[in-house]
Amino acid sequence: MAYLFTLILAIATLITGITWFIKYFKLALEYRKNGNGIEVKFQKDKNNWIEISASAFPVLLLVFIMRSFLFGPFQIPSGSMMPTLLVGDFILVKKFAYSIKNPITQSTIIKMGNPKRGDVVVFKYPPNPSLDYIKRVIGLPGDLVCYDPIVKRITIQPGWAHNYHSSTSTLAITYSDITSSNFIQHFSYNSNR
Repeated sequence: MAYLFTLILAIATLITGITWFIKYFKLALEYRKNGNGIEVKFQKDKNNWIEISASAFPVLLLVFIMRSFLFGPFQIPSGSMMPTLLVGDFILVKKFAYSIKNPITQSTIIKMGNPKRGDVVVFKYPPNPSLDYIKRVIGLPGDLVCYDPIVKRITIQPGWAHNYHSSTSTLAITYSDITSSNFIQHFSYNSNR
């Protein structure tokens, strides 16, 4: 299951939220029983699981909101985005850039926008949703994207499907020969371990 961590985090937040509410309700009842407006102080038992769980609720709620709706951490799995992103780099993804989604079912709640050419996007690989893919958008729906391996050129014809082959504007993206850069990573294997 691709969203197992989010599901576990949601369940933990719900359970600690219930215990926080029970603790708060218990405190309010004790305060009301006292009646004279003087706060009743409780002895904190360090082995009390309700106390520990209730104190963890605000932290878990903050992590759940941040991770589900605002930002998500990802690690770059391959060198396909070099030299912009290197293997092993950590990135934070703005999750609300295109839509706000239900963190459990991944259904769209609020549509915010659409990807544009040049955006770096993170998505689940359709044949294996447990893998996250990080790629750059070069074509949009309706574009014709062609690659010529001989001259190493990608040609994009925007709106080709909508104009029925009458599109005259093309965007040519040419990749030059590979040259050395400051972003080269060297890996070594030590067999003495």
